Amino acid sequence: MSTTLFKEEENKADWQAPMARIIDDWGLRYPGVKKVEHVYFYRVPVVDDETRRSYLGRAYKLGKEFAQS
Repeated sequence: MSTTLFKEEENKADWQAPMARIIDDWGLRYPGVKKVEHVYFYRVPVVDDETRRSYLGRAYKLGKEFAQS
């Protein structure tokens, strides 16, 4: 999971591919992690409270699923 300062479109255009290469490929797949899913939470410092709560809920759900697997 990564938080960003950028809108989704900006992140996809400029940052997502380099982040995936460094974190997903070199940091996780190269050492042997088989299943890699990278989740982004966009514009975290400036989103409204409802969006931020939805991000926290999704992060909690993903963490719980990971811990149970």
